[in-house]
Amino acid sequence: MLTRNFQTLAEANLLFVEFPIGVGFSYTNTSSDLTILEDSFVAEDTYNFLVNWLERFPHFKSRDFYIAGESYAGHYIPQVAELVFDRNKDRNNKYPFINLKGFIAGNPETEDYYDNKGLLEYAWSHAVISDQQYNKAKKVENDYSVGRMRIFGGYDPYGRVPVIGTRYWIETLGLPLKSTWHSWYHNNQVGGRIVEYEGLTYVTVRGAGHLVPLNKPSEALSLFHSFLTGDHLPHKV
Repeated sequence: MLTRNFQTLAEANLLFVEFPIGVGFSYTNTSSDLTILEDSFVAEDTYNFLVNWLERFPHFKSRDFYIAGESYAGHYIPQVAELVFDRNKDRNNKYPFINLKGFIAGNPETEDYYDNKGLLEYAWSHAVISDQQYNKAKKVENDYSVGRMRIFGGYDPYGRVPVIGTRYWIETLGLPLKSTWHSWYHNNQVGGRIVEYEGLTYVTVRGAGHLVPLNKPSEALSLFHSFLTGDHLPHKV
């Protein structure tokens, strides 16, 4: 057994929710639910779960509440957060108030167009594909099916969501810039890079892969602490 020295539990109470229905321990007694897995349905389902959970454990209602996830949760988390935010504004008291303070998404999938564009740029800039393949791919305007694909051998699944696609997606939001791209530090070493916008902070972690807490647990805990407290990550040694 390995001892894990850097635990998120040291910073917050965690509630793990597996969704959509049919994933992990998540289940339904209505089989037709398994055919309705659109992101909007998942957001509504998750919202209903949160409402019921807070009714069952009312002492958490006044606590600051954050939503977190990684990878494809980059689709789910913003939609759940938006649903909570919009219903919190309801003036008819139709929906209970959820004390949402923010959300954090790790290496998220965002918009397919920008994710795929970033994947292409990443593969080319890291010499994974040739100039000919790069130029040919750039000419493809419409999505098309490539059929079955096996993920083994020379294929690296961890390059599936490179940072470039996320940066393209953030640019489309048109958010006012608060601070330019700069380094942040952890234990007197460069922890990664950070850029701040109005209402959004984008952080990279040096040397981390798709799962930052697994690859860089100490840096991840520092980042998580900064997120919860609203403090800036150290920008000087």
